[in-house]
Amino acid sequence: MRIVFAGSGGLTWKTKLIIGLALGLSVALLTLMALLALGALLFLLPAFVLGAVIYAFLPKRRTAPRRRGEPDVLEGHYRVVDPDDGNRLPRD
Repeated sequence: MRIVFAGSGGLTWKTKLIIGLALGLSVALLTLMALLALGALLFLLPAFVLGAVIYAFLPKRRTAPRRRGEPDVLEGHYRVVDPDDGNRLPRD
């Protein structure tokens, strides 16, 4: 296959314009994406920091202190039900 160049080998004005527009649009698109990423970072980073601070200062769940050697007993009124005789707990 043989490639034949027509003309003096220089780029025409139209070709230079197309290349310039392609480069300009590429730079504009990359700039836009960078600005959007920076804007998202500037918006989301304080939101995450604020959420972490609020979570850190929320009251913690407190459980009753347990002494070693004591059994785990849930106090209350219970009724023993044999599953074989068909009795069920009454619904409140």
